[in-house]
Amino acid sequence: MAKTSPSATEGAADPATSIETEFCVAVTAPAGPHWRLGRRFGREAETFDEAELAALGLSRGIGAEDALAVLRADPMLAVVPDRRPKAPAAD
Repeated sequence: MAKTSPSATEGAADPATSIETEFCVAVTAPAGPHWRLGRRFGREAETFDEAELAALGLSRGIGAEDALAVLRADPMLAVVPDRRPKAPAAD
């Protein structure tokens, strides 16, 4: 079975609820509080979409992809792909 990239499923509707969702990543610090990129992560998951990752990296002068790479490289953090309901478009 071929794997699909996050962009291939971007904006996909969840068949169980028919709510549009967007790709994001969930970040936790399973061992307890840990700071990275000027943010404190804990045991409760925090989710970030691409725009939020870009904002997270902005303080360090890096983009969204680099911010994600920094989070993934940290052995004290768990970074997993996730989906969340898509925010309604502003009128």
